[in-house]
Amino acid sequence: LWLTDPVFSRRASPVPFAGPKRFHAPPIALDELPPLAGVILSHNHYDHLDRASIRALADRVGVFVAPLGVGDLLVRWGVDPAKVRQLDWWDAITIDGLQLTATPSQHFSGRGLF
Repeated sequence: LWLTDPVFSRRASPVPFAGPKRFHAPPIALDELPPLAGVILSHNHYDHLDRASIRALADRVGVFVAPLGVGDLLVRWGVDPAKVRQLDWWDAITIDGLQLTATPSQHFSGRGLF
């Protein structure tokens, strides 16, 4: 099982009391997830990259696949560096028969100091 951009927090924000709030609860709780082969992260917006979710998943995921630079955040948040694969544009990686290719896009990265 793979997850893409897991966000289980109530808000898409670096702080728990501000920022956009969820409309609905996640369909499953983090502690109810089965073992995960991997997590694919698309980019570093708060609604796609959630620090609390990554920290909760760090020991339960086989590999994290992320764009360049995002993997460095994961390591700072406690993910084992051996589990992090960072891809530059057009880099491809195959994991257990699943081929992933990092493609460029024009999407503003609005992260602040956190």
